[in-house]
Amino acid sequence: MKKLILITGILLSTSLWADMDNVCLISADYKDENWVIKEHIKEKCERNNILSIVGTMSNTNFNYAEKDEEPILGTIPYDYFVTYYCRFDRNVNDMTDGDFRTISCVLYDNEPRTFIPD
Repeated sequence: MKKLILITGILLSTSLWADMDNVCLISADYKDENWVIKEHIKEKCERNNILSIVGTMSNTNFNYAEKDEEPILGTIPYDYFVTYYCRFDRNVNDMTDGDFRTISCVLYDNEPRTFIPD
């Protein structure tokens, strides 16, 4: 009976382990539209992957608009990706090297958080 309980406990506990062995790397300069990055995260990344977004700070051609909408150009919204995709009970790394910026964190979910209006 003790062995059965031990085996059951081991089998159930393995499903609780986080899969932080995979890195979901995104080049924001290459995928320079907000909706393209959101689709990439949705299709290629899984919860608890390490999300790493790399780009330049001077890229002012990043499109904030949704798919098939008139472009709204600006700089890469690193803070948006941290706010909507990163877990806040883990480290969020924000590194700069010259003109390059990298944010990396544990992905909360492959769908963005929802915004609660006033």
